[in-house]
Amino acid sequence: AECDVPIALYSYSFASADRHYETFLGQKAVLDYIREVSDKYRVTEHIRYGANVEGLSFDEDSCIWNVRVSGGGKYRARFVISAVGQLHHPKIPDFPGANQFQGEAFHTARFGSRNIDHFVGKRVAVIGNGASGIQIIPPLQKVCKELHVYQRTPSYIFPKVRLSRAEEKIIADFPIVRRAAREFLRMFAEGALYAAIKGEAWAQFALKKVCDMNRSKVKDPEKRDKLHPRYPVGAKRTLFSDDFYPAVDKSNVFLHEDGIKEICEMGIVNSDGSRIEVDTIIYATGFITNPLLHGMTVTGRSDKVLWKNEKGMRAYLGVATSGFPNLFFLYGPHTNTGHASVIDFLEPQSDFVTNAMYHVKEHGYKSIEVKESAENEFLNHVEQVA
Repeated sequence: AECDVPIALYSYSFASADRHYETFLGQKAVLDYIREVSDKYRVTEHIRYGANVEGLSFDEDSCIWNVRVSGGGKYRARFVISAVGQLHHPKIPDFPGANQFQGEAFHTARFGSRNIDHFVGKRVAVIGNGASGIQIIPPLQKVCKELHVYQRTPSYIFPKVRLSRAEEKIIADFPIVRRAAREFLRMFAEGALYAAIKGEAWAQFALKKVCDMNRSKVKDPEKRDKLHPRYPVGAKRTLFSDDFYPAVDKSNVFLHEDGIKEICEMGIVNSDGSRIEVDTIIYATGFITNPLLHGMTVTGRSDKVLWKNEKGMRAYLGVATSGFPNLFFLYGPHTNTGHASVIDFLEPQSDFVTNAMYHVKEHGYKSIEVKESAENEFLNHVEQVA
């Protein structure tokens, strides 16, 4: 699989991926980059692996958070920063009969050590064709005997802009060019993509034309029609791929859009009653994003449970919420994006949190907490511009 965000934006501004010349990196290269940055800045030595946080509770007398970890481990900390993100707990639909399936079934986030050769000659069903689906479908198509793609809603797919090897090397080798490329991509995301999300007609028209041209790679008229979105550009995240459409157009790929009735021992029963026998089912069905801290119990001041009685998750600037002193979120509520890289705004969020902690230390305070009035004002603003 290959990341659908250019490495110029899918990397930190202070630690460019200068030894990676590709515009879009594969899974191994992204993992290598993360490890390099972690080692360089000595983060690795502080990581406690296999420590699943089960609960947090705030001690009002000491202004200290008590952290409960799986296996009975306990920690005490002045500050807690949730950096778990939103895309780590797989969401798998509860299809009737799923536990009866005799083949192999897993979520894309649980691909594990499997490589593409594992699927040679197999009949595979991929449920979902969002950001994860369009990354794994092209390589699977090349090796599978049959590939059944189940889609609920087609996406607008923008073609990836590929640079030559020489151009990629220039960007990687010259910092000023690298910074310029990063700013150009940011301007495109904030200019055209965000404008489409806001409903500006010129942006929606232009992006739709480009996506329509990309979809024209599908020569089968029936498949091409099934892949045609019937909603405005920007209503869902716009995806990026230059090999998804050619892959789906191949004769060993079958596109299903009528839904799944149930899963049986040998495969999938479609809503129309037809049966599809497969060896493997891959769920490209997204993640549990609400509640954000799925699997954790968080108790703040006055035994208030995080987001228990709220209509939804809430946080000031996505990084802090009233009633929970010294607790911060990175990639928290209201911060998901359909047009840019999450990494690009994790940096200013980290600066905000770091400055808040320094403020507490420099002034001899024990805690810092956003006012409920400020949080409400921010949330009202979010509602107005949404």
